[in-house]
Amino acid sequence: MKNTPDSHNWIYNFYYTGVQKEKINVLITGASGFIGTHLTSLLFQKNYKVYIIGRTSSASKYNPSITTFYHDFTPTGINHCINTAVNTINSPFYFIHNAGVKFSVNPDDYYRVNYEYTRNLIEALKPHQNLVKKFILISSLSARGPLKKNSLNTDNPISHYGKSKLMAENFCRKSNLPHLILRITAVYGEGDPDFLFLFNLIKKNKFIIVPGFEKKYLTFIHVNDLLKIITKAMEEPHLTGTYYISDGHIYEFDDFIKTIENALGVRRIIIKIPSALALILSKLLSPFVNIKLLPSYLAYDRVREFSSDDWSCDSLPVLKATGIHPTDIYNGLPLLLYNTINS
Repeated sequence: MKNTPDSHNWIYNFYYTGVQKEKINVLITGASGFIGTHLTSLLFQKNYKVYIIGRTSSASKYNPSITTFYHDFTPTGINHCINTAVNTINSPFYFIHNAGVKFSVNPDDYYRVNYEYTRNLIEALKPHQNLVKKFILISSLSARGPLKKNSLNTDNPISHYGKSKLMAENFCRKSNLPHLILRITAVYGEGDPDFLFLFNLIKKNKFIIVPGFEKKYLTFIHVNDLLKIITKAMEEPHLTGTYYISDGHIYEFDDFIKTIENALGVRRIIIKIPSALALILSKLLSPFVNIKLLPSYLAYDRVREFSSDDWSCDSLPVLKATGIHPTDIYNGLPLLLYNTINS
């Protein structure tokens, strides 16, 4: 069979049809964070027409090569920002809402940013819904909460972060916008401060304190695989609704730690303490976390989530739909550690 040029390639479109394929418009929030920085860079490199929706207070963090529309976080400011962006683009677009608060010393911040900001964005987009090809909400496994024994896979978030994310999801579902909600598990990759902290913790300490005595089950996804899934799912017209995203594997906590130990060439002793004691200690240490003398890992919400035993999820539907085959942690974590040490 004779090979034919790829009709999706702009060179083919230009030379074989005389018309260069029009770039796909993508608006994105949260472009200055860990996931957002990687995602914005990838979309820009893949020749998407990328626009950032961002706060004026974060202006210095955005890629100066990408057009940015600013708002002051008020409903009026967001509405003006969206109207300006849509009128400037004046053609259909995808909207990736990636902004959010993962950790805050003030619980109200979770609901103000994760829920109210999402609500205000959707309200601002409603008058332009004929131009919205798909609204992609980057959510979290925390919106479901941990699985519990002998219970159905129902939503029961146990942290302010998870509850605020679930509120945002529910508002999105009730809107008339075509939407895709992606519940993402723990993400690791280059530039991630959380995993860098964990590497250093295991490297420098002989003991690892873990809340709870039961086996813990975790799920992960490398940021590069996450980006592939997001971009592929974005343009798949049949992919709507809610999907879980992980690398497709479920890991025991001890295996996760051993993978890091093997990569570091060390052995550590795991000390398990009662979950109730861990939560009490977290409460006592919260003033030091609030002034950043202690890491956010020790915040009450995080300790409560980590005290839970089962964070497994079924990502097979989205992996089958997108055809993505993510790397597992046995390959991904050692490579991340190697790149981190040699960067």
